[in-house]
Amino acid sequence: MGEIAALLTSVFWAFSSIVHIFAGRRVGAGVLNRARLLFAVLWILLTHWILQGTPFPFHATPDRWFWPGLSRAVGMVVGDWLLFYAYVTTFASIGRLIMANLPMLSALMAWISLGEILRP
Repeated sequence: MGEIAALLTSVFWAFSSIVHIFAGRRVGAGVLNRARLLFAVLWILLTHWILQGTPFPFHATPDRWFWPGLSRAVGMVVGDWLLFYAYVTTFASIGRLIMANLPMLSALMAWISLGEILRP
């Protein structure tokens, strides 16, 4: 079952790249990212409403909102916009090649900025 899930994941990632390339070339990377974010927020609100009974987690404290919110804002707004822009201008192969280096770059940035050491 795990192998099937892994294969389907790679198929969906490849299909997603192709769909985003064509949509980004048609409407632009910024419009595509905003539309995707709007759809994602609506989907998350609907899912939360179905599972928790409210569309928004009002009971969460402010410290539960700041760091995850900042992370999502940087990742989904800035990071995805740049990825879609790369798709539109250079096609998916270059965008995926850059994304393949993200774990290494994340470890390097954590070492430089936070002093974290990656252990085996």
